[in-house]
Amino acid sequence: MAEVTTEDVLDKISQGHLECTICIQRFNRPKILDCLHSFCLGCLEDYKRTQYPSSPKLPCPLCRKETVLPDNGIAGLSNYFAMTALVEEFTHQENLVKRQKSRIVCEVCEDDEAISRCTDCKEYLCCECQRAHQRAVKTKKHEIATLDDLRSGKATFKSKMRDEVPKCKKHTNQEVCFFCNTCKVLICAVCTALDHCKPSHTYEDIEEAEMSFRDKAKSLLSKAKDSRRKFLVAKNFVDSASQRLELMLADTSADISQRADEEVVRIREMEASLKEDAAKIGQEKAELLKNAQESFSENLKWTQGTLEMAEAVLDQSSRFELLELMEKLLCNLNDINELDVPCPEQNLSPFLAFKPVPVKKVALGKLLLKEKWSLKAHFDGKVTSGEVTKGYRFKMAASIATFTNSDIIVADFEDYKLHLFTPQGQLKFEFVGPGDQPEGQLFNPYDLAVTQDNKLVVIDNLLVKVYDAPDTQHIKFLFSFTPPSESDGNETGSDLSCIAVDEKNRIAVGDAKRKIISLHEIDGSLISKVPAELLDRRLSISNKERLIFSNYQKAKLVCIDFDGQEVFCVDTVVDGKQLKPAGMCCDRHGDIFIVLHASDEHGAGEIHRYSAEGAYMGRIAAGLRNPLGLTHTPAGELAVADMLSVKIYHKD
Repeated sequence: MAEVTTEDVLDKISQGHLECTICIQRFNRPKILDCLHSFCLGCLEDYKRTQYPSSPKLPCPLCRKETVLPDNGIAGLSNYFAMTALVEEFTHQENLVKRQKSRIVCEVCEDDEAISRCTDCKEYLCCECQRAHQRAVKTKKHEIATLDDLRSGKATFKSKMRDEVPKCKKHTNQEVCFFCNTCKVLICAVCTALDHCKPSHTYEDIEEAEMSFRDKAKSLLSKAKDSRRKFLVAKNFVDSASQRLELMLADTSADISQRADEEVVRIREMEASLKEDAAKIGQEKAELLKNAQESFSENLKWTQGTLEMAEAVLDQSSRFELLELMEKLLCNLNDINELDVPCPEQNLSPFLAFKPVPVKKVALGKLLLKEKWSLKAHFDGKVTSGEVTKGYRFKMAASIATFTNSDIIVADFEDYKLHLFTPQGQLKFEFVGPGDQPEGQLFNPYDLAVTQDNKLVVIDNLLVKVYDAPDTQHIKFLFSFTPPSESDGNETGSDLSCIAVDEKNRIAVGDAKRKIISLHEIDGSLISKVPAELLDRRLSISNKERLIFSNYQKAKLVCIDFDGQEVFCVDTVVDGKQLKPAGMCCDRHGDIFIVLHASDEHGAGEIHRYSAEGAYMGRIAAGLRNPLGLTHTPAGELAVADMLSVKIYHKD
């Protein structure tokens, strides 16, 4: 690997921050446009002469925002003194590093080689001049930096330009000392008596004006950053929708083919026609999403660029220059805040699916452009004797999972049993552990999950118990394991609150007390421990190797990767109303289905959908009693543990 030198680093910094994007050279007499982008004076003059010779306005070469030119043209544009000073300081440091043995001449006697620099006078000094400098009454307290300190960066070179007080543009022999709030310009003392006198004009001290402007700019900057965040959220939604559209288009095409293969050859033409329609709609949607992506990306890029320029001006400009640029900076920040950030989920839905219909003479099916879910089945677990209802089988159905044959298993928080049902809702049996395996007995089954090869994993107090259920007729206990009970060597106690499995049969166990998710192989061996500060009672794993969990009290939906890095953390707020999240599951696209409670009252439970990136996608179902557990069935349906019943929803 090639060695990275200090010169390489300095060159990289220069290219990224100190070079004009027109000439690709270091800035030379930079001028600032209204958009806060800066370019060399000569570059702008050439650009105007060749591109806009007679126009009173000049579009920015980067962002195309127009700047109205003053009467004297490009030369009348504001100078970017802070950038000029920065270039001078950087070039000086670069020369010191690149030419460590180069001879620097004393700037006082102009004869001998310099050995130091006075940081107050900003002059290089030889040995004799340094001694004289330190003896003189006016300069003996000045700070002296050696060339070695300057080269190493221990002492910094500061351009004289940073300490210069600008001259009044009208009275060129006078220094500016006030800021006219009426005209928004820097003025001198003469101006206050002649051109900016009270009461028609109001002006204030430079320092006061700077503080006032900085406060205003910081407030607008904060709002502008919020606008950028909204654009980022909108763009993330469109990115996710675009990816999902490709998957749904493929799924739709496959569904159409499957339906067509069940019919005779005469319907092949209808199959092709539907595919063509689907492809056309998909292309149109993709084009809309692409345009939205480009639009959001462009707005995000422009917003980001403007914010960076604004922050650079605030960080690097002198108070005089800052006040001179105030109007332009505020104008740019206001432009960001006035942008209307759209809600793409309202009109850029990627949904596309195929709904089969009975094959007649011409119709093979129809394309669905809106997703709709409805209740397919509902079994409440009533216990009856003859025609008399003896009560409900469930007391608190709270956790639910499905086997590969679509059998449904439910954990009841209050009767400490597992209930196994057929997909039609017929009870197969109740399970508290194999009778011939005492170590497999369940005492307080809390949460459960089923692996891809029909292994049942159950949280039972502080143990995770693993069972084999190859055909769900007989469930055999295999082993149990205890997730790690210590965090960084400190015993804190445990509260195993949630469990999930992924498509690779890895087990994730959540500990709500220690705020840790432990990842295990199917044999119980520990893979890693992942911190999860907001972990509560529900957990899922997406096919993107992400851990999804909710926090009921704080109304948060959180996604982290297997390293504990946050992917997103969103408030579960719908139509301005905070909803409390409970169970969730993920589909094969990574989308998240989650139970939300509108209130603490029965009948206020709902199922909502979020994209894999945390963007809200809409409501699936409402009017549930008290839903806590949620799972996807092998058929792509949703099964909900709704306190006293199980409900199954499917797409129409």
